[in-house]
Amino acid sequence: MASNSEGGTRKLAAIMFTDVKDFSKKMGENEAAAMEVLRAHDDMMREVVAKHRGVIIKSLGDSFMVDFSSAVNAVQCAVEAQERFWEYNKGKSEFDTVQIRVGIHLGDVIIVGNDIFGDGVNIAARIQAITEATRICISAEIYNQVKNKLPIKVFSIGQTDLKNIAEPVEVFEILLESIPELSTPSKSAQSIPTRKRADQITKQEEEEAKRVEAARQKIDVEETEKRERANVHYQKALEYFQADQIEKAEEAVKEIYKIVQIHYEAQMLIIQIEERRSQLEEEQRKRRVKEEKLRKEEERKQRIQKCLDVALQFVEQEQYGEALTALQEVYTLEPNNEQAKRIEKQVQLAEDARLERQRQEVQAEEERQREEAARVERERAEELAAAAIQRASARKEVQEKPKTKLYVGIGVGAVLVVAAVAAFLLTRGSLNAPTGIAVLPFSTTNAEDQPLGEAFSILLSREIARDDGLSVLAPTSSHTVKLASSNAQQLKAAFGISHVVRGSLALNGTDASLNVALVDLSEGKTVWEATFPGDLRELGALAARTNSALMNSVGRDIPERSVPRFSENADAVTSYLRGLALTTHPGTEPAELSIVSLREALTHDSLMMAGRASLAWSLLTKFKRGGERDRSLVSEAAVLAQMAVSSDPDDALAHVALGEAYRYNQQFVKARTEIEKSFRVQPGSPEGNRALAMLLLAEAKTDEALDYAAKAQELDPSNSETPLVKGLIHLFKARCEDINQRKPQSEIASKLFEDAVRLGAPDSLLTFTYKFNAWLDIDREDRVIAACLQQMGRADDKTKVILNYRIGRTFQLRGKYKESLASFDQGVQLADRIVTQDPGDHTTFAYYALLLARSGKSMETATRMMQRSASMTPAPAQGHYWTARMYAVKSNKVEALKELAKAVAIEFNLREILDADFLSMSNDPQFVATIARKTN
Repeated sequence: MASNSEGGTRKLAAIMFTDVKDFSKKMGENEAAAMEVLRAHDDMMREVVAKHRGVIIKSLGDSFMVDFSSAVNAVQCAVEAQERFWEYNKGKSEFDTVQIRVGIHLGDVIIVGNDIFGDGVNIAARIQAITEATRICISAEIYNQVKNKLPIKVFSIGQTDLKNIAEPVEVFEILLESIPELSTPSKSAQSIPTRKRADQITKQEEEEAKRVEAARQKIDVEETEKRERANVHYQKALEYFQADQIEKAEEAVKEIYKIVQIHYEAQMLIIQIEERRSQLEEEQRKRRVKEEKLRKEEERKQRIQKCLDVALQFVEQEQYGEALTALQEVYTLEPNNEQAKRIEKQVQLAEDARLERQRQEVQAEEERQREEAARVERERAEELAAAAIQRASARKEVQEKPKTKLYVGIGVGAVLVVAAVAAFLLTRGSLNAPTGIAVLPFSTTNAEDQPLGEAFSILLSREIARDDGLSVLAPTSSHTVKLASSNAQQLKAAFGISHVVRGSLALNGTDASLNVALVDLSEGKTVWEATFPGDLRELGALAARTNSALMNSVGRDIPERSVPRFSENADAVTSYLRGLALTTHPGTEPAELSIVSLREALTHDSLMMAGRASLAWSLLTKFKRGGERDRSLVSEAAVLAQMAVSSDPDDALAHVALGEAYRYNQQFVKARTEIEKSFRVQPGSPEGNRALAMLLLAEAKTDEALDYAAKAQELDPSNSETPLVKGLIHLFKARCEDINQRKPQSEIASKLFEDAVRLGAPDSLLTFTYKFNAWLDIDREDRVIAACLQQMGRADDKTKVILNYRIGRTFQLRGKYKESLASFDQGVQLADRIVTQDPGDHTTFAYYALLLARSGKSMETATRMMQRSASMTPAPAQGHYWTARMYAVKSNKVEALKELAKAVAIEFNLREILDADFLSMSNDPQFVATIARKTN
């Protein structure tokens, strides 16, 4: 091969062009079916080309351009391809057949990178263009190379004029004897016009040639002018081509040929235009194929989610057979769907629990019948005994004897009894009645058992909280209390408590011994103390017994509640108690460790209902602390909580967990019902108060919501969720109520969010979801920008797009338009690069649209990009929220409210509702009416 001074390398090559007959027509009729036909064509062509050592230079739409180092290999490849397609087409409809035309030429080409140019390429392409479908045409150069090496027959078409080729080319059509229908020349080959040079030129022709030459000389000036005009159009065509404006480039080329008949650069540009068009069509085809795949995948995911939702509904209704049927459809779509497996496992556990309940009911009925029989037998025996006594009395003689000593003894005994009762009543009356109690973590003799002591304090707190007349500090907060003789009064003032319960738990295997003491903070001393023996597996019953004795000691008659064993399996109980203890710890990691322990407990004993309720709560905690993203956690929690309340209607935590799961699943009425049930069981439930506050917030009843949030603050001040819930209510009031109160309400919200972070809420998550919005309202845009810039240093490009949007929006809302446009431009550049590389990135498309809308650029382009994002997002509600924000940015309230209504109908998402993009309209009554949900 020789080097070319213009760049590239020259070589002699056999170039083959192929093209599928009527493929564009098929695409117009049925695009999806046509793509299947094309895939069959591509697979077969690649296989045959590889077999004959060809190199595919280009695959443009339905056309192939192949480079062979040997003319023999090129012809053999073409012949085999036609033979295989002939066989493939047998029995198929006309639409499904693949008929190709093949053109081959041997000539000089230039290799530039991965592409090939030159006359050899152009002639091969033009030969293919005049070839009939199912046929092969070759140039004389190819024929001369193979005629003595391959047993082929040809039909000489002769010297043929080819489009944009200066000299006629001698062309031959190969006759395929292996296919009778192709063993004779095609009609088109016989009718192609040929031009053979005459051996002699007549005198008249010579004279005519002279006259033409003379005429040509006379118009040299005119031709020069034409050439210059043509070059102007050529430059325009080239500019259009480089800008990918193919149609305009073609129009400019047509103008060239209106001026001149031959223009070499224009001819080359036509070839490049055709190649670029093919590339664009190929890119469009691939894009359509990709979009079709994405659409089908989205449909599959939606079907899976629908089946999972149906399965969960059946589980809620305890229709377990129907739930398993729905899950089977999920497995046909995705055999290893993890959520389906978890639901199936829970269904099986629920079915086991149902069978166990039936067994217990049968046993209870048998026991009742035995007791009834025993009662009847006792009554009969008593009747017989009474009759015998009556008969004996009738026969007994009445005797009078002195009874002075007997009466004296009875009198003394009565005095002693009265004195004892009076002493007991005086003792009860002497204790101060508690108004608020905190149960501290119970100590243990072994440090490894400390979580079990913490767990018992949680159980005892919940028992005491069943009393409507007492305020009980939640374990999350009471576990932060450090009692000392010097701080009793401070604790009383700080937490609003009058008494503290403390104690120790000693364990020996499953044997447990409790020492419990009640401390009066007013007096700073222990006013009651007791010891209770028991069994580790009956720690719930032990908590109920302790509560009854404790309350009786202070004058409150609380009967001992019957609580069954957690489980017969000690390992299951130990894992459950360790997981329960972790539920009071702040942060994401304790929630995850709690889930591990509670799953382990259910592995040891799948029927342990207490473990299910706690696991449901831990799953919801992980969901909240993880930014409310993993919806599968809510689905699993709903199943577990439903089974827990079905088994034990007196489990307050199970009712709250089920209510929270219903709220996240947009079932607000059911959520309200479950939370109210939890209050009937445990009036002093901080979890219930927070949950009801969030429900009322969804209904836009902020004053009522604040009342319940304040109660939660009283019961559980050290839980990060408590100030978070209060902060959300104040931020909602700032955004959606009196605009004059926006700043003071947001100042309160900002402080509460800081309190939540101090108590363990994830700082970065809270900052980017809610704190930004509060800061904007209180003129602290510097905090917003500083937080974004800090995050920018470690963010990926996709996150940087969002950060640039938030920085630009912050500047814009403060009237700093120059700075805002700089951030918007950076975001647009990043977004453009990302979506070019990944056309399926729906989040970046959405923020691309928001960037364009805020920067005042084409709203039409922004709308188109947002529509594309919405069509791809796996969460339809998110697509509607983004679209509503875009319209709100452009002050199109009507469209914004339409999209917002669609969004909240699917998912009530406070993070989106409180977004700063809605600032201009969030205090409008129509906005509030649109987002408010009904909870009863």
